[in-house]
Amino acid sequence: MERMFPILEGAYAKSNGAMVPWAFVAPHERQALRNHDQTLERLAEGGGLGWSEVECVVLDKPWVILPRDKDRYVEFEAAAKARVEKLLAEWENAHKIGRLDTNPPAP
Repeated sequence: MERMFPILEGAYAKSNGAMVPWAFVAPHERQALRNHDQTLERLAEGGGLGWSEVECVVLDKPWVILPRDKDRYVEFEAAAKARVEKLLAEWENAHKIGRLDTNPPAP
């Protein structure tokens, strides 16, 4: 089974089972360290990253400050999720592996 990296979602940034392939984020470990002062391993142990954080990491960009307003935050993260899904689809097409698992089957 492919190793996956957890995603924090929702208004309170909690884990709901969303994940991206570890291989999608692994090449950007240095950016994760720059943005969060933690390895991907440690970030995963803490529940992962939000969609906007993953976006910044995989694009090798500095982390952005998130909106404080709950509604704006949810909207901001939804837009980041759509962009990450597009990046992931492009990555998968280039590598012909993996899949985005935002709605895993119930146990």
